[in-house]
Amino acid sequence: MAWLKFVGTGMSVGGQWIGGNAAEDIGDSMNKQFRARANTRRAAAQREAADERRMGELRVGRAKAVMVASGGTSDDAQAVMQLSVLEGDAEYRAMTRMYTGEDEALGLEEQGMIAAMEGEAKKAASRWGAASTILSSAASWYDPKNTGATKWTSKPVAGVKAKDGKKYWGAGSKAKDGLKYWGATN
Repeated sequence: MAWLKFVGTGMSVGGQWIGGNAAEDIGDSMNKQFRARANTRRAAAQREAADERRMGELRVGRAKAVMVASGGTSDDAQAVMQLSVLEGDAEYRAMTRMYTGEDEALGLEEQGMIAAMEGEAKKAASRWGAASTILSSAASWYDPKNTGATKWTSKPVAGVKAKDGKKYWGAGSKAKDGLKYWGATN
């Protein structure tokens, strides 16, 4: 049954490898989603800024209409100053919307980059875990102190003579000395 060690090690290594690939794929997918959300947020901020500018133009137009309707003019110094304050306020609001949208978009992009880097780190960790599994399994297959580990030889099993002097037949026969003999080890 020692072949189960090989199969188990292979399955463990394969699982770690596949898990690392999956983690990287998930990180990349999350990165794409965050970037798409960032682009959507930027577009929304541009629409909000355009709305603020349009609302500013409406405020200025209404202010001009009120000035003229009350018998005044819209070109005297006081009127020009009031209209420029309204125009400046509209532009300030528009730029604030743009800044807020860009700031949120950058935050989303940063989250995406973090997700991608996390996926890459998990993939690298899975590779190191797979290598560790291989090395620790290989170490368990060879036991120089003969404490029950499998002894490997290149010869086929055929009446192996164990340390207790008896011959054991068959692949992986277990002798009384606690060792499994997989070939002629004498």
